[in-house]
Amino acid sequence: MLATVALFVSSPALADFPDKAIKLVVGFGPGTGSDIQARAIADVLAGELKVPVVVENRPGAAGMLAAASVSSAPPDGYTVILGTTTLLVTLPLMSPSAKYDGIRDFTPIGTMGKSAFVVVVPNKPNAPTGLRELLAAAKAADLSYGSIGNGSFGHLATMRILQQAGGLQATHVPYKSSGQELTDLAAGQLAFATDSSVATLPLIRNGLIRPLAVTSRVRLAALPEVPTVAEVLGGDFEHTVWTGLLAPKNTPPAVVQRWSAALKAALETKEIQERFGSMQLIPFALDAQGFTQYLRTEVPAWQAFFQKTGIRIDE
Repeated sequence: MLATVALFVSSPALADFPDKAIKLVVGFGPGTGSDIQARAIADVLAGELKVPVVVENRPGAAGMLAAASVSSAPPDGYTVILGTTTLLVTLPLMSPSAKYDGIRDFTPIGTMGKSAFVVVVPNKPNAPTGLRELLAAAKAADLSYGSIGNGSFGHLATMRILQQAGGLQATHVPYKSSGQELTDLAAGQLAFATDSSVATLPLIRNGLIRPLAVTSRVRLAALPEVPTVAEVLGGDFEHTVWTGLLAPKNTPPAVVQRWSAALKAALETKEIQERFGSMQLIPFALDAQGFTQYLRTEVPAWQAFFQKTGIRIDE
């Protein structure tokens, strides 16, 4: 009887969800690939959910500060995070500083897509014109490279490339945002960087930086002349990151279902398909259940990768 009464009392509140503004938290600064995707989807989600969806940037510690804060937020559906492979899988595995568990502390809502990364250098006469030339320079001297934080997927991409090229070393310079990182790169203060196609394409098109290779399995439509890392170094190298929405653990299933349906509808709109297409996002849409199952396969796969490669984050 008590359970029946409790369900009866709580149902109207769930039926009214949402009835106020929603906060979509991004763990990186303005101008990063995650931020650009979040702002694009937030506008359409607001129309689907009939309430404002406000993007809030909380940069720091490669996104871990944002993830920790959302993991402990009220599980009512009004605070969600734009999660990535980095935040939910690789960082909790690599960093003792992670104050959350990517599987236990979140409720998956759905995925949005996958994106590749681009190895870029300053568009200057003395900069390398190809990936092999860059790696030869790294072998001859200590080069500096940027990413949007220790343990970020751009950081891991560079580490994987350097290792595949024979265990080369370079000096990592972490930033809080792609905007800061790529501005310094264009000015020649960094030798190279590996960042998302979303963040790098505008500067490539403006002639400020030069692409050398992409980390996807196939070439990007926006950069058809730029080879993949696998084409240059051989093997089956692929390094792409998925993005998705997650709520704190114990978010009611009815709220998750409402969110998942809204996200599915948003991803099917022509507006989002065109905007995500222009960002070179690879289609990858899973609902809440599919996302949950996918995460459970991701963790052991990355655990095996770290055990094989020995890659760790320096704290």
